Amino acid sequence: MRRLATVLTFYNSLLPTVKNPPSLVLERNTDVHFPVPSFLSGSAVTMADRRVKRRLDDSSAWSSAVSASPEIKSPEELENYVIREDSILVALRPEQQKAFAEKGFFRKLVKNHKKALLTPCLKDLVVPDGVRCFAVNGWDKLDPDLRELIKAEAVLYHEFIHTRTYQDLSLDECLRLLGDSHGVMVSFETVGHIAHLNLPNERLWAKHIIAKILLDKHKHIRTVVNKVKEVENEFRTMELELLGGDDDLVAIQHENGHSFQIDFRNVYWNSRLIRERERLSDSFYMGDVVVDMFAGVGPFAIYAAAKGCLVLANDLNPTGTRYIEINAKLNKVSDRVFAHNGDARQFVEEVATGDIMDKRTTVYRDHALKPENKVHFVMNLPKDAIEFLDALKGLAKGVPADNVRTCMVHCYCFSDADNVEADIDARIHKVLNAHISKEITTVRDVSPKKHMYCIEFNMPKELLCDG
Repeated sequence: MRRLATVLTFYNSLLPTVKNPPSLVLERNTDVHFPVPSFLSGSAVTMADRRVKRRLDDSSAWSSAVSASPEIKSPEELENYVIREDSILVALRPEQQKAFAEKGFFRKLVKNHKKALLTPCLKDLVVPDGVRCFAVNGWDKLDPDLRELIKAEAVLYHEFIHTRTYQDLSLDECLRLLGDSHGVMVSFETVGHIAHLNLPNERLWAKHIIAKILLDKHKHIRTVVNKVKEVENEFRTMELELLGGDDDLVAIQHENGHSFQIDFRNVYWNSRLIRERERLSDSFYMGDVVVDMFAGVGPFAIYAAAKGCLVLANDLNPTGTRYIEINAKLNKVSDRVFAHNGDARQFVEEVATGDIMDKRTTVYRDHALKPENKVHFVMNLPKDAIEFLDALKGLAKGVPADNVRTCMVHCYCFSDADNVEADIDARIHKVLNAHISKEITTVRDVSPKKHMYCIEFNMPKELLCDG
């Protein structure tokens, strides 16, 4: 182990100068997530003399071990793709691997190919007891001194040609076949069995190839769609193009112990808001009343009902309202969720006035209320929600100020202003004609300059009582 410590100290001194190291592929013991640099796998750096150190310090000694892949122009070309790689099998003792793992060397450079050792030329290879095997791809691209170092220090050294087809490649490796060595960056949202893409124009040529890769390489995906244009209609639904798989856009999304049935073509859903749903639900307590003015299929409503809240949920889209009821039943909270279909202003006037605003009300729709229970107004319509804040004015008219429940507003908005707080202040003041003490939370990035925010504040009682 003293010799190994010397190896690690030596390698540590080289870290700042090492660029573009060779590709390391974990070939055996795939449950281990800490591969080690194979050229340091021996018990001592017997060749680590000044000449080798100079070569290691010279960044030109490290060339990329993976050549830029030829472009794939069709699903058929992808299906028939074959690559032959010169590889070297090396072995490490467990104590070496443990020491390297503690240092975290090369952890992020490993590509896990579980089937590699099934290569016919390796099936009969005798591996010494107590060692783990790794492979270095792009052997011919390594500096000659490094190759000699590996040969001298590896417990086991074996050259072989590794042939892989499209079926052997990972999802990320397949995407790299579509362009240069940096690959094609493809982000997608999953909704149950659906992969939802939002491809930029420069990637549209590859849309059917990308769909094939996702369907073949992601075991849970059965349908791939691409958003054709931005959301513009009043129901916040998208125009989608089916790129591959089943034409089935009704999915079940599982999230934090909740299940949501979603008609992705006809209702609004955003999987990226999962953290925001968690965060907001932390502000709900058993017995609180949650008024969800723009509920969609009911994600906030279901989270709140699961916390023991009484939920009044509304959506303008009748399909959305139907799925609120479906999801309440699916999550066994139907007795606490009341769905409504219509305009948000009318909804608030009908259900959120008088009784629920009064601390003296002890029962509402067969649900017990306590004076300390709050009323939460959730307004998840970022494009326009601020414009609806005036619908809350006067909701407690006729209720003595001392008896008005605490009314918490959670209002979402977009802003691309340099001074976000000033922008939001001005917009709220324009609607409420009042300056509000509030907290602003950044929810997500919409574009490099545009962001989504949640504005949270206690609605002033004078606005609730007098309007």
